[in-house]
Parts: sequence; C-alpha cells; structure tokens
Amino acid sequence: MLPSLGKLSLGDPTAGLEALQFWSLPNGKEGEMNKHRKTVDDLLATQAPSRQNSEEQMAVRDKAWLQEFVESLRDTEARAPDDLRVMWRASVIAQMTYKVTHYAERHTKLKVRADDEKERLHRMARSYIEGDDPLYQVTARDGGNVTWEIIKDGKTKLYDAYVQIASDANKIKDAAAAKKGVFVRASAGNMPTGARPGMRGDPSSPQFNELCEKLANTIEDLYTMYPSQDDLLDTMASYIGAFVETPAITRKKSFNFIVTGNAGVGKTKLASMMGAVLGALGVYVYDDVMTISRSDLVAEYEGQTAPLAKQTLANGLERVQFLDEAYAITVFEQKPDGRRVHNAYSNECIVELLTHLEGQRGNTTFIAAGYADKMKDPFLEFNEGISSRFTNYVRMKDYKPSELKEIFLRTLAGDFIRDDETLPTALDRVRTWFAPDALLYMEHVLCSSKETDDEAHLVYPLMRSMFKSQARQMVTMGGMTSEMISNSPAREMLGTNTDGDKAYVLSPHDVFRILKNLIERDEGVNAGAAYLRELAALSQKGMWMNEAGNWGVPRDRISTCKRDRSADGEAASSSADDNQEKAESVSKRQSSRTKKK
Repeated sequence: MLPSLGKLSLGDPTAGLEALQFWSLPNGKEGEMNKHRKTVDDLLATQAPSRQNSEEQMAVRDKAWLQEFVESLRDTEARAPDDLRVMWRASVIAQMTYKVTHYAERHTKLKVRADDEKERLHRMARSYIEGDDPLYQVTARDGGNVTWEIIKDGKTKLYDAYVQIASDANKIKDAAAAKKGVFVRASAGNMPTGARPGMRGDPSSPQFNELCEKLANTIEDLYTMYPSQDDLLDTMASYIGAFVETPAITRKKSFNFIVTGNAGVGKTKLASMMGAVLGALGVYVYDDVMTISRSDLVAEYEGQTAPLAKQTLANGLERVQFLDEAYAITVFEQKPDGRRVHNAYSNECIVELLTHLEGQRGNTTFIAAGYADKMKDPFLEFNEGISSRFTNYVRMKDYKPSELKEIFLRTLAGDFIRDDETLPTALDRVRTWFAPDALLYMEHVLCSSKETDDEAHLVYPLMRSMFKSQARQMVTMGGMTSEMISNSPAREMLGTNTDGDKAYVLSPHDVFRILKNLIERDEGVNAGAAYLRELAALSQKGMWMNEAGNWGVPRDRISTCKRDRSADGEAASSSADDNQEKAESVSKRQSSRTKKK
C-alpha cells in the first residue's frame, strides 16, 4: 500500500522549492548520525497512532604515464633539459613557431585562390551575357535567369569563403605568435652551474608554473571524469607523450575520433575536455571546442554546400570540432528499383569533410558522435574514406549509479568551491554534507530506475525516463540542490567536523525532497503525481519509507535492487564486449594498412 497522495502531493509551483530539513549533529561528529538511523519498523513501533510524517609510430603509453606527467608538471624543482615539463615548454615554442610560418603561407595561397575564383566568376558572367560559351549558357528549360542566379550565388559564396578563410589564417598566425610569446617569457628556470657551493640556479617563473598547473588540471580532469575509458586515456597518453618528445610527429598525424554512446553519457563533455587538453598542451592554438550541426555543413541548394562546409570546417582549425548525430550528414536515398544511392547534398558535404581532414592533419581534431548502430550505417558505410580519416574509436558506456552520484557531487563542488581550493578538495568537503545513508539512498533510486521484472519490463518506467539523460539530469539535480542549500539557514553549518561544533547533514529524506522538487519542476503538479508514486514505491521496497510515509534506513543499509546484485555478471559481460570491440578495431586497422601498401 502506497502513502496517500495527501502525504506525497507536489507543492504549489509558485511557492518555491520545498525546504531541506537535515539531520542535526550537536557536536558535528559523524557518529552522531546513528541516532537518526531508525528503520521504518522501528518508527512503526514508536510512532503515535496518528503516524504523522517526518602515422609515424608513437611510443605506446597509458593512463599511468598521464598521472606521472601530471606530477612532473607540478614539480617546480624540475629544471633539467630532459625533465618533462622543460621538454614540454620547448615543444610548445617549436610548435607555435611552425604554426606562424604555416598560416602565413596559407594566408598567401588562399588570397591567390580567392582572386582566381573572382576572375572565374567574372568570366562566367561575361560568358552568360555574351553567350559565347555554351558551358555557361542558360537553356530555355532552365527558366531564364533562375539557373544563372543559383550558379552566381554559389560561386560568390565560394569566393567569399576563400576571402574569409584567408583572413582567418592571418588571425591564427597572430594568435600562434602571441602564444609562443607567452611561453618564451615564461621561464622554466635552469640547473645550478659552477663550482661555488650553495648555487641553486634559476627557479621557474610563476607564469610558467601557472601554465604547467593549467595543463595538469585539464589532464587530471580528463582521467578523473572518464576513469574506465582505458582506450581513450591510452590514446591521449601516447599522443601527449609524442608531442612532448617530438612535436613534429603530431603535425602530420590524423587525430580524429568516433564516439558512440547513448544520450547523457557525456559525449559533448568529452569533446570539451579534449579541447581543453589539446589547447593547453600546445598542439593547437586554441583550447575551445566548436560544436557544429548538419545545418552548418549542408546548404539549402545543391552547389552551395561546398562553400558552406569549407567555411565551417576552416573555422574549426586549431581547435576541436564536435559533430553530434554525425549520421545526419550522410543521407541515402531509396530509388524505385530498390537501389540505395547517396543524397547529392550529403555527397558534396562528405567530399569537403574528407578533403579537409586529409589536408589539415595536425591542425584540427574532429569528433563525430552518435548512437553506435547509426554511426556504422549510414555514417561509416557512406564513404570508404571516412573510416581511414577516423582512426580512434571510443565507446562510452551508460553510467553506473555510483558514477552518476559522483557527477551530482562534482556539480555541487563546482558551485561551492572556494578560491583556495582545488576541485578534489571541494569534492571531499561537499561529500561530508551528506549522511552516508543519504548517498546510499540516492544510489538506490538510480539503480531501481533501471530495474526490470522477469519479462524484462521496467519496474519503474517513469523513474527510468526521469534519468534517461543520465549525466545531464544529475547536473540539473546538482544545480537545484545548490539552490536549495543556498536558501537554507543551515548552509554555513553543513558537514561533519572535529571541533565539537553543532553541524547538519542531508538525510535520505532530504534526497527525496530534492527529487520531489526536480519532478515538480520538470513535470508539473498533475503529471508529477505519477512519478512521485513510483518514487515512493521504490523507497518502500528498499525499506527507506513505510506505508505511512515515515522515513528510516534499511536494517542492512545495502541497496536491494536487482542491478546491484548482478553487477559482477554485468562487468564480465561488459569486459567481453570490450575485448570483442578491440579485436574488431585491430582487424580494421590492419586491413586499412594492407590496402595502403
């Protein structure tokens, strides 16, 4: 029997968020939580009858090397020429020197190309007006000037694209020169010389230490956010190591990715973090990410896609470009006779993309993302040249409940981080704001949302839909919790302490209130009632709440959902899937090398 809607009703949407109640800790000690840990059966026994609520080969490296590199970046005493952070500085300077020369030459070539296109457009116009070249004449069936206007518009756009790309090349050259100057002025220091005792050499400058710390943080964020993505981290480690030792290797190497996974697994976040790493590393001039869609690459009229795609792709030079649902640009058309042929617009777009990726090796990273089945067909199947341009594959698995909980906590930590804190330190502090039982209850809800019965039907379908967006929903939930905590008078007294001061922590019931507010905001009062019933049902099943709506903690304080009990089996199955995918990837690469030979 579920609690009545009178006990679980959603609040007035105009009344603001329901307040948090917290568990009180008179002396701020974690052990004081025990007095709050009454089971729902205990509550029933003591409750009053009313029951009221309460290409060149790179050396292979791995994640461990990344962690070592981060440590070396933070070692301010490392000043020898063969120390990694000193080698990194020299590589950035060499890379930016190359970029300045490269983009100066590109600017000159593109200006010539733009002038050629302008002259060609003028010749076409004269041919049309004078009618002396049948290649450009407009026939009667074309409807007079309509065809010429389309041709002229397309050629004009192409000319404009070359002009803009040439201008952008000049801007990139200037930005590369500025970045080089930053590293030249940021001294890595030097080792002691001479025979005089006590000489210590010159220390590294504060500016260089800041640059090292920025890169260390971006790399650390990457392997902290994606600890189980071994292939990704190994690939990044090999690439970073190659750049530090010999930056010229990366200048002609394709470094593009296909990323697959369901909605909410963090594909966009991954692209953003990779942009930050590659920019801070100095492989590229910029450290941001350019997110694009089909409309940025495919034009409305045939013949106009090439200049549009050319301009868009050129805008992504010296940064990471991210295209989600990449199969939207690879459209097939079904003919009456059953043949499947390339859509003309898609074909034009892919030609430009492949040309760009081949000609701009070392100048950009392109990440194409989407669902695994559609990335195979129609994306990879559209053109055999696609697979040779995208040599790195990342399959992102759905988050585990424990990982989603960490995303929630990390969001809170980011909102409440202090000026003198790092994110890991802030995360440790925020974790003390929650009773361990509260975080266990959160995992129980997340795990139960995926629970199925013997016929593989979802037991709590509304909860499943609520958390379908995975990381995105946890970030939203974290933001709402930040708002609730900020509005609480107890916000300055959260967390356990060793000083004997009174403190408060969020209880399982507080997590329920957070979820209730999230439902109210997302679904509204009427539709949200059904969601709230499911949340109450799974809370009762886990022995967190009794039929009267009173709260406690389970006797064993262990999540009871089926997904937790089958975790070991799922891990083994997942590992088998990973091994199969790795085997297929190796086979594909070997086949590709054989064709090239």
